[in-house]
Formats: sequence, C-alpha cells, structure tokens
Amino acid sequence: MRRTLVGFVLVTVLTGCVSPLDRLDQRVAKLIGQQQQITLGPDATDDPQPVPARLFAPKPQRDMYRYDPDTTNPTPDQLPATTNPDPGADLAESKADSPAAAAIVMDLEQALGYAIAHSRDYRNRKEDLFLAALDLLVERHLWGPLFFHDVTAEFSGMPEAGDHDQVLTLINELRVTQRLPYGGDLSVSALVAYVSVLQNATGLSPEQSQSSSLALSIRQPLMRGFGKVAREVLIRTERELVYAVRDFERFRRQLLVDIAADYYGLLAQQARIENLKTNVANFELLARRFDALAKAGRAPYFQAESFQQQVLFARNDLFTAERQYDSSLDAFKIRLGMPTRQPLIIAPSEVIVPEPSLDSVAAVVTAFELRLDLQTTADQVDDARR
Repeated sequence: MRRTLVGFVLVTVLTGCVSPLDRLDQRVAKLIGQQQQITLGPDATDDPQPVPARLFAPKPQRDMYRYDPDTTNPTPDQLPATTNPDPGADLAESKADSPAAAAIVMDLEQALGYAIAHSRDYRNRKEDLFLAALDLLVERHLWGPLFFHDVTAEFSGMPEAGDHDQVLTLINELRVTQRLPYGGDLSVSALVAYVSVLQNATGLSPEQSQSSSLALSIRQPLMRGFGKVAREVLIRTERELVYAVRDFERFRRQLLVDIAADYYGLLAQQARIENLKTNVANFELLARRFDALAKAGRAPYFQAESFQQQVLFARNDLFTAERQYDSSLDAFKIRLGMPTRQPLIIAPSEVIVPEPSLDSVAAVVTAFELRLDLQTTADQVDDARR
C-alpha cells in the first residue's frame, strides 16, 4: 500500500512539472509524426521537431488578474544609444568588428540544415501543420466521452417573522455523454438531491431528506442527421490533416530545391567574379605594356588609350558583378532565415547526382500519379461529392 501511494505521489509530481501547453505540444508532435509516417512513409521526412520551436525564451509568470500591470517606459538617457557626431564612424566600426574570421562558412548541406532550423517560410508552414493537428485533437476530444459535474444550491424562505418555511436544497448531478457514430448521443446521469427544512410553520423539528436517481438516455435521429453525415466534421478534420501533411512535404521539397538552386547560382557568380578579376589583371598588364611601347615610339598612342578604356570597362563589369553577388547573397540569407549583417562565405561542395534518363510520356503519367498537390485536389473532389 505504501509503495502504491509513493508511486502515485511521484506520478503526480512529475505530471505537475510539465505545463499543459507542453503536454499539448507533445500530443500534437506525436500526432503529426504518426500522420507523416502513414501518409508519406517512414523515411519521407527527417525533421526532428514537428512542433515549431519558440523564438524567444518564455517570460516569467505574471499575475494576469492585476488591475495595474507594470509598464516599462525608460527615459531617453536610459536607452542603449549614444550620440555620434560622425555617422561614418559607426559604419567603419561595424566593418572593423566583423572580420572575415567571424564569418560562417557554409556548404550546401549546412545551408539546407540551417534553412530547416531558421527559415521563416518553413516555420510558418510548420505552424499551419501544427494548427491542423490541433483542430483534429479538438474534434477527437468532442467525439470522446465528455464528463459534466453540476452542483446547485437553493435557499427558499421569507425573512419576515410569521408562518413560513425555510428550506435548503442541494442538487449534485454527474453526467457523461458520448456521441454515437451514426448521429445522436448517449447520456448517463446520476442525480443526488438533498433537502433540509431549517424551519417550518408548525414549529416541529427540522426535517432532512435525500434522494438519488440514475438516468440513461439515448437520442438517435432516424432521418435528418442520421448516418455517416453525423461524422462529417470529424472526417473533414482528419482529411485536412492529411492535406496539411502533403502540402508541408511539397513545400519542404520545393524549399530545398530553391535553396540548392540559389546556392549553385552563388557559386556561378563567384566563378564569374574570379574570371572578371583575371580579365582586369590582363587588361591592366596590356595597358601598361602598350603605354610603355607608345612612350618608346614603338606603338601608336590610340592602342594604349584603347587598352586603358578596356581596363575601365573590365573594372566596371567587376564592380557590377560584385554588387549583384552581394544582393544575391543577402537574398539567400533572408531565405535561410539568417540576419543580413551576418558575414557568410559560400563554400563549394561536390554533390554527385546521377543524371536520370526520363521519358516525357512516362514523366507526365508519373506526375499525375505521384504529385502530392494533385492527390489532394482529387481528394477534395471527393469532399465536394460527399
């Protein structure tokens, strides 16, 4: 008996250490993982965290029933800012504080992993999947046994002196309801009524009485609302979770493909910049050579001036390519969910992908059979028919 009591206390304490929201997140994560394995297979997704992680640490618990919640309103001198008469000094200081050694070196695999952990689009789609699973949990709860406990107290009598009765009535009702699969519901209720006559007109001693009753009721429609239509909301929420899993998986695949395309696009721009740097060096070498030949009288001056002009054109092309690379790199950071001020170095990585031999007809037929969005559209047609 003592071991049973100790075990019960330990379970109660451990259960109390987990907040209701954390327990709900665990249930939703389990439901999403099960649905992904059923819909997509055990190896379809490798996301270790189905439930979106919190962006910020939870704040300490506050009294939500206070009439005067605290307001933080600092004065200007308490803000973390100082006046700088030279705005260009901040820019030079920020560049000096972010050397190349502090930059993140990232290859394709690391970029994909960073996007799954920090991408805003990925997080938003994951939250949509979370909401779909949450709706299903609510609907499943409504289709389970529901418990109700009502306590009613009533005091009746006249406060004036005279012939009157003073009666105290307590009614305790415990009720359990369960929805039936083809409409209607089943209800079982236990009612206990306690009546005490505190004072009566005859002047006799107070009287007490207690009664209890057990009731069983079944409500079953025979025409309207009968049949599978009674489970329409449950069927729809179950299927909506399947659609959400498909949409999330399709978005995940497309996101990874887009990140890979941007990654190789950045590598191509890096190669182009290196080629332009080589062109600038070659044109500068030729410009110096023909300038020396022109000064020695061995070549006309227009050739030296032509090569100097080519140097300017090559430098302009290099400058334009570097600015385009910076813009593309910032867009890549935003797609990954990385701050744009974070230095990032794109490192080349070798990915060996065998080139598939595709038949155009077979590819179209396969797309009609395997594309997740087409499967969802076909199932939504069945929803409309239903």
